[in-house]
Amino acid sequence: MYIKQIRIQGFKSYKNLVEIDPFSPRFNVVVGRNGSGKSNFFAAVRFVLSDAYNHLNKEERAALIHEGSGMSGTTMSAFVEIIFDNSDRRLPTGGETVTIRRTIGSKKDEYSLDKKSSTRSEIMNLLESAGFSRANPYYIVPQGRITALTNAKNETRLALLKEVAGTKVYEQRRSESEKLMIENENKILKINSALDDINTRLSDLEEEKQELNEFLQLDKRRKCLDFALQDRELKAVETALVELQDMDDGGASDRAARLAKIEEQDLVISEVEAEIETSSRAREHADLAASHARDDVAQLRRLKASLEVELAETNRIHGTLQHEELSREQQLQRVQGEIESKESSLRATVSERDALKSQLEAANRALREASATKDSLLSREGRSAQFTSKAARDKWLQRQIAEISEFLESRKQALAKGKRSVEECEREITAKDAAIVEQRQAFADCESRYSELKRSHAASQQAREGIADEKKALWRQESYLLKDSDQLEQQVEKAQRAFASTMDRNTSLGLANLKRVAQKLGLEDQVYGPLCELIKLDDKYKRAVEVTAGNSLFHVVVEDDDVASKVIEQLLREKCGRLTFMPLNRLNPERRKYPEAENVFPLVDKISCNPEYEPAVQQVFGKTIVCINLQVGAAVQRNHNLNAITLGGDRVDAKGVLTGGFHDPKKSRLDAARDVQEAQEELSQIRVQINAIKNSVDEVEHRLSECHTEQNKLLMEMQQIEETRQRASESIKAETAAITTLKGLIEKKRDNSETLLRDISSMESQLESYNSELVSEFSSQLSSAQQQELERVCETLPGLSASVAELQQKVSALEMTRLSLENELQQNLYLSRDDMELQHNGDFDAAELAEKAATLTRKLAQMEEQLSEAASKQLSTEKALETAEQQVANDEAHLAELKDEQAQSLRKLSKFAKAAERVAAKRQALEQRREHVQAKIREIGILPDDAFLDVSAQSDGDMMQEFREVSDELKKFGHVNRKALEQFATFSKDRDRLLSRRQNLMESAESIEELISTLNDQKDRAIKRTFQQVSKEFSEVFQQLVPRGKGQLVIERRALDDQNPDSYTGVAINVSFNSTENEQQRVEQLSGGQKSLCALALIFAIQRSDPAPFYLFDEIDANLDDQYRTAVAQVISQIANAPQPTQFICTTFRNEMIHVADKFYGVLFNNKISTVKSITREDALTFVDGQKA
Repeated sequence: MYIKQIRIQGFKSYKNLVEIDPFSPRFNVVVGRNGSGKSNFFAAVRFVLSDAYNHLNKEERAALIHEGSGMSGTTMSAFVEIIFDNSDRRLPTGGETVTIRRTIGSKKDEYSLDKKSSTRSEIMNLLESAGFSRANPYYIVPQGRITALTNAKNETRLALLKEVAGTKVYEQRRSESEKLMIENENKILKINSALDDINTRLSDLEEEKQELNEFLQLDKRRKCLDFALQDRELKAVETALVELQDMDDGGASDRAARLAKIEEQDLVISEVEAEIETSSRAREHADLAASHARDDVAQLRRLKASLEVELAETNRIHGTLQHEELSREQQLQRVQGEIESKESSLRATVSERDALKSQLEAANRALREASATKDSLLSREGRSAQFTSKAARDKWLQRQIAEISEFLESRKQALAKGKRSVEECEREITAKDAAIVEQRQAFADCESRYSELKRSHAASQQAREGIADEKKALWRQESYLLKDSDQLEQQVEKAQRAFASTMDRNTSLGLANLKRVAQKLGLEDQVYGPLCELIKLDDKYKRAVEVTAGNSLFHVVVEDDDVASKVIEQLLREKCGRLTFMPLNRLNPERRKYPEAENVFPLVDKISCNPEYEPAVQQVFGKTIVCINLQVGAAVQRNHNLNAITLGGDRVDAKGVLTGGFHDPKKSRLDAARDVQEAQEELSQIRVQINAIKNSVDEVEHRLSECHTEQNKLLMEMQQIEETRQRASESIKAETAAITTLKGLIEKKRDNSETLLRDISSMESQLESYNSELVSEFSSQLSSAQQQELERVCETLPGLSASVAELQQKVSALEMTRLSLENELQQNLYLSRDDMELQHNGDFDAAELAEKAATLTRKLAQMEEQLSEAASKQLSTEKALETAEQQVANDEAHLAELKDEQAQSLRKLSKFAKAAERVAAKRQALEQRREHVQAKIREIGILPDDAFLDVSAQSDGDMMQEFREVSDELKKFGHVNRKALEQFATFSKDRDRLLSRRQNLMESAESIEELISTLNDQKDRAIKRTFQQVSKEFSEVFQQLVPRGKGQLVIERRALDDQNPDSYTGVAINVSFNSTENEQQRVEQLSGGQKSLCALALIFAIQRSDPAPFYLFDEIDANLDDQYRTAVAQVISQIANAPQPTQFICTTFRNEMIHVADKFYGVLFNNKISTVKSITREDALTFVDGQKA
């Protein structure tokens, strides 16, 4: 057996779960830095296996839990789990491994064995059975234990030896024996004192017995006389009671008749109250209807006023719109007339301008030709002087001809480009004209679609108003039904309270929650309900059924006992009442044969129910028959062993006859159950109607929502059309403005073209002149013909210039007129015409407004009719309300009369009841007297029959006289002890019992003295045996550790001849480290390292004397020299690798143990959290060497 694995979580520095790799069954070494958690690892093992962590307070518990997983963390516990290899079956559990876990919390600990809950005592007993001796605390040696043992005194080592020897057991048993000895002595002293008192009392009682015998004779005579007197008084009282009973029976019939009359009055009052409730409901309905009618009239009047206002506004807008349309048409006609006039003037102006421009062009051409001829001739004349030869002149002419030809070509190209530009502008104007036509068509389409949408929107609005009216009607109907529902809910609550008052609270609570629980469990089809709800019968059998069934009326019928069990468990779980169930599968009522006689019939024949529930009805009512009277019922009960009952509720059964009693008809259980059922059914119907109306309202709201959605769609489309129409209008205006701009541009381009033509014509003339001069002869003067031509041109030029200037002025004037007309048309008249043509009436249309006015007129007429009908309905509802109020007042007056009449009956019954109370009080007094006399007779007790022979003939006076005389004689014996005989016998028994008890105590004291002596001997032998064994093992271990030395243990006594085990005073250690022959030294004379070695030798000796399956050493070699550390490591290795191996788990900072160990573990510490990992021997040596450096 050895430790196989250790799991730690939350313990001290081990916050997270640490699962240490399996340990070697031999020698294991654990290394780690100071403060890393090595000692906490050993503390975890001690936490599970030792007594070191018992009886912890709250602070100590908190210190054991990691600070991150304890009081301030999310958990409040930690655990350590040790897994033992149990292949040798040393632990008697039968498993290959044994797992022991201890969990510590903030308040208590929990132990578990193989994952099953266990107790600390069970765990400790299991460990002791495997060799873990509590007397040997050295199989786990924590830090500091070696130092403490090194500095221990001889007395401390003696106490350790005693602990190892197990002397605590002997000392505890001896202490217990000594306590028992003292208790026995005290008990014997108390017994002797009690015996002395008893003997004294017995001597006194001997004298009192004589007087007691005389007293008993007189007391017997007194009892006889007292009994005779009390018996005669008892007979007189019983005679008086019989007479009172006869009187009471005489008035019973009168009382029954009065009670029957009161019951009839109660029934009538109940009927009147029901009528009042019905009338009140009708009045509330009438009041609600009248209120609705008044609201309808007021609403219709408001609607009428609203319609009148709307109609007037519509007519006003219609008139205004008609006036505006007429004004707009007139203005449009006026603008179109102006446009035609302006266009005619423009055409005339353009025609005249074009004609003048033609004349101007001809005049300009003539002027240019004349000017060119003049310039050419003058230039030719001037060149005669400029050039000296024809060649120079020709060269200059050719250069001029080339330049003019090049410029002429550029002018012709510009002219062609201008023509193409004009053509492009004309094509663009054509396209824009087509676009304007298209936009005007789109505008017209938008107008048509807009009008259509407006009509659709108006129709949708009308439909929406109709749906809203339908919704209002449904709401009004729903309000009626909700009012009825509220009243019925109150009626149901009232009926349920009345029904609950007929049973106890638990049953009432259970029935109230039965349906809910059944639905929750899904058993509503298997829970049929209480019996009272499942049967039907005639009202005349109601009292008989209620008396027969009793509380069985509230028993719940279910399909089987499994259903009953489930419902009962749920009721108990929710604490919502208690019920009795009748499982149909368990009911097997006996089929009885009923007597065939007149006026006798089975009660079950008058009860109807579903055949499925018949076993339950037979179970409750099958043994009962209905009889005409009690005499017949008693005969039937005797002959047929059946229960009989009358229609009035009088019952006969095996226990006797039960008759009389007042049955309040208002508290009938069946009526209460029926009222609840009827009210619930009516409420259910109302709720069905309400749900239907709510569904209709939802449907109407859905239609209303669809209508609203449709209206929104129409409005959105109208808005889109309005935007499209606006864009079309703006596009038409923009295109028109663009056409005007293009036309102006064309005019400009044409003017440029004309200018270019003039330039081209001038340059062609110049070119022609240069060419003609080029082929002419070079001369210094003009020819006569040329001179004449020059003169003629000079004469004609002034006239041509004046003509051109005059024509130019006229053309400019006409051009200004044309521009003015075009500007008026384009900027004013055309725009005004387009605005008027594209203008619309916005949200109003004359036809629509006319149609709307007609519709409003029809609505107004209909509203007048509805208002008339509503006023008529209001009048009728007011009359109905007045009638209902009158009916309620009449019913309440009738009810008051009935209650007065009933009050008179109750007063008469009260007078009769008071008389009956007086009789009852007298009877009660007599009964109390009878009980008093009977109590006195019982106090007298049993007397012999011959004691009454001499008093039976005496008169009451004689017996009373003798009774007083005997009583006076008895007074003389007032001092006598009436219990002297009993006390004498009792004291005699006590004396015998105490003598026997004293003898037993004395024998027990002798046995205890023998036990104490035996315990002392056993303790002395245990100390000697343990000392011899430990001393022997100490010498051997010391020899192994110090081969050249010698060591022994010496036990010290107060005196050598004292054999008392308490005479031992200490255990000394004598050693020699140099030679086995040298004088030995005491441990106090040694160095620190030598002391530590002696302490280790003592620990090894104790372990050899009381071996354990494993050992845990925490830095035991810390204070040793190198040679001794090696010796200690070799000793541990020898023990660990013996044929019967022993497991060692040691921590060290030295390498001696590492060289001989089998497995190695490293303790790491990071962020205040410790972990343990398996490492190699080289890693362990590297760590130790690093620590030394």
